[in-house]
This record gives sequence, structure tokens and C-alpha cells, in this order.
Amino acid sequence: MSWSGIETVNNAWNTSYSDLDIDMSGPHQSHGVGVYMEHFNRNVVFENFAFTGVKVGFNGEWADPSWGSSAAAHNVTIRNGTIDSSGSTLAGNQAGIYLDEGSESTTITGVTFKNQNWAGIGAYKPTGTNTFTTNTYQLTAGAVEVSSSHM
Repeated sequence: MSWSGIETVNNAWNTSYSDLDIDMSGPHQSHGVGVYMEHFNRNVVFENFAFTGVKVGFNGEWADPSWGSSAAAHNVTIRNGTIDSSGSTLAGNQAGIYLDEGSESTTITGVTFKNQNWAGIGAYKPTGTNTFTTNTYQLTAGAVEVSSSHM
């Protein structure tokens, strides 16, 4: 069973991830997350990626007060890729990218979102300057491009 394709765990700083191909489809996925951004990601770039079968393509952990109210994602750029939820066997809401409370100054650009049933981007109480531009949304009926609700 796999929780995520990549988990950055603690202290991923000034790092670039490029040319990623992650397939989370099928019966062996546990949570179906392509990239789980755990405390603390600072100045990280993800580019040129293709994710399939994901329940959530990128998940930014919340600002847990026990960690000093610091979110997982600080100044993260996600660009030029495709996130496709078709093939996910998990029930519930699907999002291409979900930024939980406190995610700070995230740029999402040039991303194609496919087959999510909830939102292309979920941005629940982000802080700082967040930019979501030049993305393409091919979502299922009823899903929204950007949601400010909690997933």
C-alpha cells in the first residue's frame, strides 16, 4: 500500500523536482496522494509532471499549532504538468491540488486538471500572495476550478 508517490517530509528547502511521472491508480493505493508536502517546504519548485489515478495530486499539510502554526508549503511553485484523477479507486472528494490552512504564497501555473470531482485547486485559508493562473480545467460535472472550502 502506498500513501503517496513522493513525501517531502521535513525541511525540503530550495529544491526543484522535475520530470515526475506518478501513477497512483489501482487497488493498492492507500491515500492516493501524488506529492505530500509535509512540514516544512520552503522555496520548492515542482515542474514538468504527469500524475494519474490520484485522489489528490499535491497535498499541503495544515498549519498545526503544535508546530508553531507553520504550514507545510511556503513559497512553493507548481507548474507545467497534468494531474488526472481518473483511475483513483478511493471514495470521496478529489482535488488536483489541496492547500490546507496556512499554506503560504503558492504559485500554480500551467497545470491541467482532469477528472477531479470536487475541485481543481482547493485553497483553504491560505496566507501570503497566492497565484493560480493559466491553468486548464477538465473537471467532472459539479466540480469547481478553485474552492476555498475545507476538503
